[in-house]
Order: sequence, then structure tokens, then C-alpha cells
Amino acid sequence: MQHMHRVTPENSGITLHKTWHDPNGRTRVTCFAVDDSALMHLAARADEIEIRQSPGANLVDPDIVAQLNFSLVALPLLLSDTVRNSGAALRRLRLVTGDRLARIRIKHNRHVLARLIRRPSDTGDIRVLVLVLASRRVSVCDWHLAF
Repeated sequence: MQHMHRVTPENSGITLHKTWHDPNGRTRVTCFAVDDSALMHLAARADEIEIRQSPGANLVDPDIVAQLNFSLVALPLLLSDTVRNSGAALRRLRLVTGDRLARIRIKHNRHVLARLIRRPSDTGDIRVLVLVLASRRVSVCDWHLAF
């Protein structure tokens, strides 16, 4: 007879919460796991994007991080009124971004934690999308940013 046990957070290997710091990090940002669709909505509202990686194995290559950043930064531009006939480009951008996120999940066993915050500046508040590429065991994190 096979013994079955109930999987609970204590024995499932899931880490619910982690904390990381930038050098001289002062601004604490709590990020939560988001799906691709929610990430696109957050990116569409952001003025800037900050991407961090949690320490550990399977770090995502800097080239892939840069490509993801480029895709997410381009999203608000395509949604603005300044680009004509942006529908096809927007669909392509969402497809490419989804592909990059899937590669990060599969190849690097990481997923995206995110939070949209406001950073004060001389010209008004700047909306910053903070992304953390973390182990898939982490569902919430605090990152102390240096700004």
C-alpha cells in the first residue's frame, strides 16, 4: 500500500517570501507574481522599467533581460496615439514578449514578480515598473532599491 501525504507549504518546497537588496538600497518595493497579461497591463502604464534578478542558479542571460526590457518599454509607445496602424505591431510585440517570458520560465526556471510604484522627481512622479526575475518557488519578494 502506498502512503500518500498532503502537500502543504511547509513540505512543498515553495518559498512564499524573500527579501533582496541593491547596494545602498533604501526604497522597499514588495513585488508579487504576475501572469503575462497582467505584466503587459502594468508595462503599458509605466514610464520606466527596472529589472532585477534574484541571486541563485539559472540566472537569465543579460541579452534576454535586455530584450525583455526593450519589448516592455516599447509597449506604451505602440499604445499611444503617435503610432498609426499599430495593431499588427502590438500583436507581434505581445507575441515576442510572451515567448521571452516562456523561455525564462522554461530554460531558467524563473518567473516574474512585479510592482508598479511612483518615484518622486523634480518634474512630477515617475511610474516605475519593478520586475524581479525570481525562482518559481518565490511568490512574493521585497526588493530594496537604490533610488
